[in-house]
Amino acid sequence: MRITRFTHAEDGHATPRIGLRLGSGSFVDASSLTPPSSAHECYDVDGSFLLELKAESERLDQGRGTLPTLDPGEVRLLSPLERPGKGICIGLNYRDHALESEMELPEEPLVFSKFSTSITDPGARIRLPDGSREVDYEAELGVVIGRRTFQCAPEDALDSVLGLSL
Repeated sequence: MRITRFTHAEDGHATPRIGLRLGSGSFVDASSLTPPSSAHECYDVDGSFLLELKAESERLDQGRGTLPTLDPGEVRLLSPLERPGKGICIGLNYRDHALESEMELPEEPLVFSKFSTSITDPGARIRLPDGSREVDYEAELGVVIGRRTFQCAPEDALDSVLGLSL
């Protein structure tokens, strides 16, 4: 199931919607499902909205989908959340990156954060601060946590992961 956040040309790309992206590239608008109380609730693995969306995904797999399908040319992708709560990052987390940075691999993870204002929509213009002289580019893999989790056993950690975002 590929959950997406997008706008649709029908309303002038004004209203963010949550839905599914199908393997064919088309989108399914889930706006008619029981509305979540917040954008974050859309990603709660135990919440009613996601359970309904999963059921619709299964119906679609069986050719019995009930929600409207949208042409990909009429859809503009958005970031999964407009302003996520926090971004916790791990630096120099693979050997090649450390080598290209001419740094030694750390003995312990280098933890840093990203401000929620650093999130952009796919294909959006990236705004750099005035005076930027050296900009490093790289892709980030986001792990979307779908339930409150605290000090769980390593073997149970993936139970709290909703998905991944690039």
